[in-house]
Amino acid sequence: MYTYKDINIKLTDYGDRRNIRKQIVLEFLKEEPGTGPEYLASRYKYHVETLADANEIILTRPTAQGHQMLRGFDFRVDVPGINFNKGGRARYYPSFEDIEEDLKLKRGKHPRLAKQLLTAIDRIHKCEDVEKVVKDYDSLDFGSGFSVEFLLKVINWLFIEQDMRDWNYSGRNMFYGGIKNALK
Repeated sequence: MYTYKDINIKLTDYGDRRNIRKQIVLEFLKEEPGTGPEYLASRYKYHVETLADANEIILTRPTAQGHQMLRGFDFRVDVPGINFNKGGRARYYPSFEDIEEDLKLKRGKHPRLAKQLLTAIDRIHKCEDVEKVVKDYDSLDFGSGFSVEFLLKVINWLFIEQDMRDWNYSGRNMFYGGIKNALK
């Protein structure tokens, strides 16, 4: 089993993708280098959010997805208290498909509320402070699926992950397109 160093971080400067990336990079630059593969790699868990239901959102570095090891500034967004796998082996990280599927169900049951949720996600896409957006939309209740708080905070970190991985490209925009399709 791997050993991880646990670190708490909180974003303090939203506003644009560059500010957010800079804060993440400065945190990652504090990491100790590893000395080799597997158990010799340095490993980190960044505790970035605590949800109202006491679940945490954690960034895990480095990340391996399938057989592909991603490198550099990449990380995985984990929510250890929730199993996202529908049968089979436990998976504690939400996929884009998990989020989009939940959004489609919300749109199907509550189209008016789904439009309000899209407005909240638009604000996060534009790099507004996620805590302020959550506060403005915490009264939205779809009655099933993921909570609005969960969705907004996880989407925020998935956007940031995409900005880090696709640094010079579209970053968060591809996932955002899937979200808009799911909610329209």
